[in-house]
Amino acid sequence: MSADLLEEFLSSGVVRGIEYIEAGDLRTISTRFFEAIGGIGADPGALSPEELRATLERGLPPLYPAADPLGQRTIDVLRTYLAFLEPRTGPERARRLVEALEECAEPLREKIRSG
Repeated sequence: MSADLLEEFLSSGVVRGIEYIEAGDLRTISTRFFEAIGGIGADPGALSPEELRATLERGLPPLYPAADPLGQRTIDVLRTYLAFLEPRTGPERARRLVEALEECAEPLREKIRSG
């Protein structure tokens, strides 16, 4: 399921909105995110805000080498992924997911910067 969802996301129209990220970098970031979600035992197509927080706080940072430049683009990709998910999750859950992402954005960037 998650591999199909990843490919669906990467080929979706919503991804075209982030043209400033190269396709290979987009795939790397997205693959790491899906790996981190799997690591906490969550479904990437039905994330809860709590699962997203756990992914961003614990699952995702170890998948980045220290000071990885992709870390600074990760939040943009994840915002796009949440927009992609909204039709599946509904507007209320989508809003709560975006709130969770924004709360965790700077701490995630800092963890990746500092390693």
